[in-house]
Amino acid sequence: MRSNQLVVLAGVLAFGLVMAGCSKKKDASTAANSAADPANQATTPVPVANEVPYMRDLQLSVDAYQKIYKRKPASVEQMVQEGFLASLPPAPAGKRFTLDPATTRVSVVPQ
Repeated sequence: MRSNQLVVLAGVLAFGLVMAGCSKKKDASTAANSAADPANQATTPVPVANEVPYMRDLQLSVDAYQKIYKRKPASVEQMVQEGFLASLPPAPAGKRFTLDPATTRVSVVPQ
């Protein structure tokens, strides 16, 4: 009798594990509604056609530098010299990245 109880218990546990692993699939209307809901949208911004490549990454690096070192970097070149960045990303042709020391905002200026 005891072995029958163990078999039943093992079967119930196996069934429970199988059911826990199953996921309910969304129907088409639920998927469409969740795609239209702004709360379900990805937090990564969509690139803008005129956006300078690497500008966002460089700004995030400046922000991280300030949080880690508790001070503002004097320039983006200083961040490279101190080893915080391995190198500066390539700027658009004829331009260079610069850092406004007052606002710590990265911008692109003519060389």
